[in-house]
Amino acid sequence: MELAQIEELAVLLREHPISEIEVSRQGSRIHLKKGAAVVMAAAPNAVDASSSAPPADGKPAAETSTVAVDTSILLSSEMVGLFHHAVPPLRVGSTIKEGQIVGNVESMKLMNEVKSEVAGQVAEVLIEEGEPVDYGRQLFRIVPR
Repeated sequence: MELAQIEELAVLLREHPISEIEVSRQGSRIHLKKGAAVVMAAAPNAVDASSSAPPADGKPAAETSTVAVDTSILLSSEMVGLFHHAVPPLRVGSTIKEGQIVGNVESMKLMNEVKSEVAGQVAEVLIEEGEPVDYGRQLFRIVPR
């Protein structure tokens, strides 16, 4: 299976409400699972080729792999302005609730609240206090609960 095909499967897994995908093609098998660790394993009937004969059906043993998929959510700005962190500011490891105010975007001297779309834990803070933001500017990476 080509890397591009695996990446397409990972995108499908990330963008749809499914937790696993398993595909078998041309003697290989891939199993993708949200939040799984990367595991490479041989098929159950695969043994060291130097010490055994080929399988009874004459086909080579299938390969199995599991690929980790990043399920974190990127919280982005929906407007242009200057970003101000909430008080107290969020740090890596902070726990947040859905709808919690994580900061404000100051635009034309008005403060516009930025709220979390999901409950979870802050994995990465991507913006500094007072930094200018534009539409779609990534502010925080959140790992949902």
